[in-house]
Amino acid sequence: MYVFRDLQPEEPALSSGYLCHFSNLQIKAVMLDEVMATPDAPDKDMVLDFETKSLRDARDLITNVGLTEAFSFIEEHPHPRLYKLLAEVSKRNEAKRASLDEDENTRDESREIVTDIMATSTTKLTLFHSFLSTRLTRFALTSLKMHFASLGAGCPRGA
Repeated sequence: MYVFRDLQPEEPALSSGYLCHFSNLQIKAVMLDEVMATPDAPDKDMVLDFETKSLRDARDLITNVGLTEAFSFIEEHPHPRLYKLLAEVSKRNEAKRASLDEDENTRDESREIVTDIMATSTTKLTLFHSFLSTRLTRFALTSLKMHFASLGAGCPRGA
């Protein structure tokens, strides 16, 4: 099967299918021989979809090279279907970028919250440690005084 663009044939697509529909750079063909062999049980595999070379090339450029080069190619081979493909991919990329930006903002907010919690916790922990060490020192001094008193030695100087 040959597809012509401006009187120039594209590379042929090998198929024994019969042309059913051609629109928007896509071809639908039906394998009539197989349909006639089993008319009571047609299968979806008996209907084939082909893309023209320009649609395949545009899709490959978008996927492998980038939107700028694909846009240049589409300007050289203008067709509404090619512009629609470029618009769909651009819209998808923009949605991904927006999602990534949102994830990054959420990540930054989470970091700020964690930093605030850590700062607050450290302050509270430092105050707690100061309070705890004061209490332990007082307890230790009291215990030492009681211990020395029970030994009858009295309290050593400076305690």
